[in-house]
Amino acid sequence: MTTANRSVGPITIDVISDVICPWCYVGKRRLEKAIPGFDVRVRWLPFQLNPQMPKEGISRKEYRTAKFGKWERSLELDAKMLAIGEAEGIRFAFDKIERTPNTVDAHRLIWLAEKQGVQDAVVEGLFRAYFTEGQDISNRRTLLDVVAEAGLGRAEAMLNGDDGFEESEAAQRSAWTTCRSSSSTARSRCAVRCRQLCSSLFSIGRLIRSSWVAGASRLLSLRWLR
Repeated sequence: MTTANRSVGPITIDVISDVICPWCYVGKRRLEKAIPGFDVRVRWLPFQLNPQMPKEGISRKEYRTAKFGKWERSLELDAKMLAIGEAEGIRFAFDKIERTPNTVDAHRLIWLAEKQGVQDAVVEGLFRAYFTEGQDISNRRTLLDVVAEAGLGRAEAMLNGDDGFEESEAAQRSAWTTCRSSSSTARSRCAVRCRQLCSSLFSIGRLIRSSWVAGASRLLSLRWLR
C-alpha cells in the first residue's frame, strides 16, 4: 500500500455489541488480527442482549436453562465456544460465571471511555473480567474496579448521575431500527448473527484496502448481535 493511499484518511469501524456476547469477544480478536498497518479507528457502540434483565442480573444457569430449554444444551454450546475461543487465544471460563448481568452501566462506562481515549482497553477489560475471570459486571464495585484498571477516570461520579443513559438508549434504538429495516432474513432473526460476522472478519483487511484504493475512507458498521 502506498503512502498516497494511506493519506486518504482513517476508516471508522462501528462495532455494535454487548460485553456478555462470547461471539463479540471472538470477533474482537479477529478484527485485531485484520487491521494492523491500516489507519483504522474502532468505535464500540452499545447493544443490550437482554434489555429486560433485572439490574442485579440473574443466575446464569436459570437464564440459560430458560433460553435453551435445558441446562445440558447450554453446556453443549459452551463446549463448542470453548474450542472456538481457544483458537483465538481466549480461555473462556463459563464454569466460573454464576450470573448473567445487566449491562446498562457497563455500556455507560464504555461511552465515557471513548471520551477519555481508553475505550478499547475498557471493552477488553470487561470482556476479560466476565468471560475469563467469571466476575459479575453488574455489581457496581466490581465494574468500577475493572474499568479503573483499564485507565478510566471519573467512573463512579458518572455512574452516580445520569450521564450516558440517553446516549446508550439512543444507540440501542438505532441498532434495532437497522435490524428491522434490513433483509427479511435479518428481520426474522432481528439481528445479524455474530458467528457470520466473526467468520467474515478474516477478510476485513481486503475491505479496508479496497476503501483506500478507491480513494475514500469508509464507515464500516459491524453488528455483532446474538
